Amino acid sequence: MATRSSGPARPRVLIIGNSHTKAIAAALDDVEHARFEVVNIATYFDPVNGKNKVLPRSIVEMFQPKRIYCTFGGSEHSVFALMEAPVRFDFMTPEDPSVEPGRKLVPYALVRATLERAMKNAMNNTRELRALYPDCRITHICTPPPFREVAPNAHLPLIFQDNLHLGVSPGSVRRKLYRMHSDIARRTCRTMGVGFLGVPDGCTDEDGYLLDRYCGRDPTHANEHYGKLVLRQILGT
Repeated sequence: MATRSSGPARPRVLIIGNSHTKAIAAALDDVEHARFEVVNIATYFDPVNGKNKVLPRSIVEMFQPKRIYCTFGGSEHSVFALMEAPVRFDFMTPEDPSVEPGRKLVPYALVRATLERAMKNAMNNTRELRALYPDCRITHICTPPPFREVAPNAHLPLIFQDNLHLGVSPGSVRRKLYRMHSDIARRTCRTMGVGFLGVPDGCTDEDGYLLDRYCGRDPTHANEHYGKLVLRQILGT
């Protein structure tokens, strides 16, 4: 957890979630005038193992914020398609019907249902957060966009190590999965009465890929410069 405070006059904002909180926590020095509490549930509630992905009900006893922003999950689209599948696939979406040549075409509905299942735990945490804080304004923070290029020797989380030999999926496939991920999150949050904070302006190129300045150490996360943009968004809402 990381905290910055300038006194009780400022409304308290809790930012809670998984690994995507790290970029925001790293940017807190840029907003000394505001009061934020940033909690990665893995390292805050399970500091020894750092593997907890379940929202503890005890948070309501620890925090009484005026506003909450959450970043549960967020990398499911990368787990699904950062690395190539053994059978290379592609799919068409209503917004992007183009496909990479020489790939197995998978129905849109099947891809979406599979991604929805992968996101279920994260969305359940958001639903639990809504139940724990029924009177609090809660907003889901959109996951950072995908990198345009992923180098063959890029630093990758352990979950991807076994599939390095398959190579990295094309940017077009990764981008479609990312946009589908964001749409699922936005629609699911709407049913819960949870807001949705989109990607900050000025951090992507003309095709929607994350600019190099905002890319993290691995191709599933953004960095503190991106975190600063998110904090500025929050301060403006």
